[in-house]
Amino acid sequence: MPRIEASTRQIAVQGIRSLVWQSEQLVDWAAGNRRIALDGQVTSCSVIYAYRFDAACASPSGRYVVLYERLGTKGLVLDQGRLIREINRSYYFANAFEYPVTIAALDNGQEVLIHCPDEYNQLEIDDLVTGQRLTASAARKSSDFFHSRLAVCGRFLMSAGWLWHPLEYVYVYDWHAALSDPRLLDEARELTPIAVEMEAAAFIDDQHLVVATTAESFADEEGKEFSLPNMQAPNSLGIWDLYDWQLLRQVHVAEPLGTIMPLGGSTAGHKGFGMALMIEALKRFAVATEAGVTVVQFHLHLD
Repeated sequence: MPRIEASTRQIAVQGIRSLVWQSEQLVDWAAGNRRIALDGQVTSCSVIYAYRFDAACASPSGRYVVLYERLGTKGLVLDQGRLIREINRSYYFANAFEYPVTIAALDNGQEVLIHCPDEYNQLEIDDLVTGQRLTASAARKSSDFFHSRLAVCGRFLMSAGWLWHPLEYVYVYDWHAALSDPRLLDEARELTPIAVEMEAAAFIDDQHLVVATTAESFADEEGKEFSLPNMQAPNSLGIWDLYDWQLLRQVHVAEPLGTIMPLGGSTAGHKGFGMALMIEALKRFAVATEAGVTVVQFHLHLD
């Protein structure tokens, strides 16, 4: 029977601001590209960014990094630590939701930046290095949605943002197709009619998305909507098949879940839940605290 073991390692580091994996090291880009090896060795800062940057995301190749202020309007694109260019987003409620930005790669290896450089509600795809706009179009008419917590897996782009009043919600886009028709970034397909608040989501693989809902509901008093197909209930964790656009299953949760982090698992991940998900291919993660970094490594034994 499969067994899961977890090993934990504590590394004492002060003043951690952002962490990104780079091979067998953690890099704190916001703290000046400080590197933290798993054996505990720490390479001191090599640069000072005179700004309030507190988050970073790395490109699929690992060469490029976007450094940004999570609840601010400013970001930097770095090439192996060297500044390429600055990026920005709208000021509008910027202090209320995370900077919408992620990096993806085309089939030919070209890496692109997906963000909202002009309007809070308009997604754009740019060449990561040059900044060339790949989704320029005069026909764009974006819906009134505050994009945030962007993520890409395969051809799908997820935005876990919010609608006014406010209501947290999740939209999914085919970003590959949007390169040919940018208007597709304005026409998100809803997972389910907006009868329940979706507070968080994450890709399990390039076909499956796990979504967490809150107790907030806009259904009628009897809640008849939730007996319909593909209707995720309040206070639930559900797994969606994005190819067939179906809710595969859902389970009730007693407490708010917050951020979701699936630890791999493509074939087993959609069959059930264990802790939060059934896990097939286990990975590692790091958590920053005031005392330093805690690295947790998972090991899967199939005996």
